[in-house]
Amino acid sequence: MKRSDMMSIEYIGEIKTWRDRVNGVSYFSARVYDLNRNLLKAIPFQNGYGDHPKDTCIAWINGMNETHQHKFELSKKIYFNQQKSTKKECVAFGKGE
Repeated sequence: MKRSDMMSIEYIGEIKTWRDRVNGVSYFSARVYDLNRNLLKAIPFQNGYGDHPKDTCIAWINGMNETHQHKFELSKKIYFNQQKSTKKECVAFGKGE
């Protein structure tokens, strides 16, 4: 990541994913933080795969801001950290525990 890109980061999006192998469904939960690691939003456990977890975080941040920004521009201001986890961890993470 370039230094100029790091200067524009305003949010941290932490995502935990879990895949139900029996039914073939993917789930996630997420948390959005500011740069001081203050929790802004805990996004509850829900189904979604691919870029859906990131899009959900971006949509929440866009709704929180007074000025509307295009999804592509707003995604440059978020550092995403995505990890695979167990179902129990993923559910608890979405509750803010």
